[in-house]
Amino acid sequence: MKRAGVDVFEEMLRGIPEDQRRIASRMQYEIDRCFYHYGEQFRYPREGVRRRSLRRVVRSLYAMIAASRRRRACGDGLRQILSSAYLEGGGYHLLDDHLRLAGFHAVAPVWEPSWYREIVSVSGLFRVVRKLQHMLERGSAADILSAPTLALAGRLDSLLDDLIREHRLRGLLVASDMPFFERCAIEAFRRAERPTVLFLHGLPGRYALPDDDRTDFLVVWGEKIRDLYISAGFDGSKIRVSGHPMLNHKPPAVHRCSTDDVLVLTKAMSGAQNSDRIRISDRARCVVYLLMVQRALQRCGVRGARLRVHPSENPHWYERTIGTEYYSMDCAPLEVSLQRATLVIGPASTVFLHSLWRGVAYVVFEPAYQGEDFFSMVPPPPFDGSDTRVPVAHTEEELERLLREQPKTDPSILSEYVRIPFDISFMKDIIP
Repeated sequence: MKRAGVDVFEEMLRGIPEDQRRIASRMQYEIDRCFYHYGEQFRYPREGVRRRSLRRVVRSLYAMIAASRRRRACGDGLRQILSSAYLEGGGYHLLDDHLRLAGFHAVAPVWEPSWYREIVSVSGLFRVVRKLQHMLERGSAADILSAPTLALAGRLDSLLDDLIREHRLRGLLVASDMPFFERCAIEAFRRAERPTVLFLHGLPGRYALPDDDRTDFLVVWGEKIRDLYISAGFDGSKIRVSGHPMLNHKPPAVHRCSTDDVLVLTKAMSGAQNSDRIRISDRARCVVYLLMVQRALQRCGVRGARLRVHPSENPHWYERTIGTEYYSMDCAPLEVSLQRATLVIGPASTVFLHSLWRGVAYVVFEPAYQGEDFFSMVPPPPFDGSDTRVPVAHTEEELERLLREQPKTDPSILSEYVRIPFDISFMKDIIP
């Protein structure tokens, strides 16, 4: 599917020999990051000095040691599946516990090592993955699409075939279908005629093909999310609804709603492109968003607020850019942060659900220009104002009005976006 707009990836792909384009096409996400994931507003920008976190170094060493053992995974008679999927707020172990109850033993690939999952490998796989990771994370766009890298990617295909066969893997679970290794794994399991499943880890920021449609099945949290995917052209027969184990109880009917302790979420820009259209983002709008919120709060007599950045963002950049006189940085775990908050203001975000489930009112602020947000995206429901049960502000003045009137989200909407109780028994049918 060709993206609308001037697409540097498509232009570079034209210079690739025809017989190598199939493999090169899987690198779209990584090539996009070479051109769009830059700037100090990101926690780990693609350009400039790129330091690997200690956590990532340790995880890599752990993967190397685990891969060198080359033991067949021990699943206690359960069906073994390769998984990089997780549940937002609960990590890998929360999902794996429920998978085990459903009859599955989740093992981790060497490119996504986990402390909670057994890592599986075959001879030569870790070395190939490590070389490809180094190139994809640190190489230039030309390096990534070079003949040696594409040859290495071709070698990865054969090693993945060996991995599926040697460890008798029955299926694949992924958290995203856009990164290179996930796309390679999806194709490998398809060659082996084994099912692949995309397990969404949060509320979608958009509903548009072909993203989220590369696997055989798609697992979402609620019925409304499934309906929105179907409305966007997805095949409803491949979508399953699971719920979320951390949102597995009836949400409170009454929410705290005052300006005593306001938590403000940033509107983060993406470091890559989606597959439908090229969008050029301006990081200055990240700052404008917060200044608009600040002015609305100040007019309501609020002297300060806590600021929580997206996990992909650099909190120090915000502190240097907007100062710390009004906003104080909030780095506590989300659950702790929401426990003390009396009001949350933010854009389209999964925090919307977590906030309301913890009894805190969430005011949606999505500044709109000609039907699009600050970064040329159309906010999905319920953040677009199409559902009257969710108060949404599109301008600074509307935000001030909502802060003064303190309208609350109708709790009835929550059951539409998160099924209760959490249930993944359907996994037995789609991965026999």
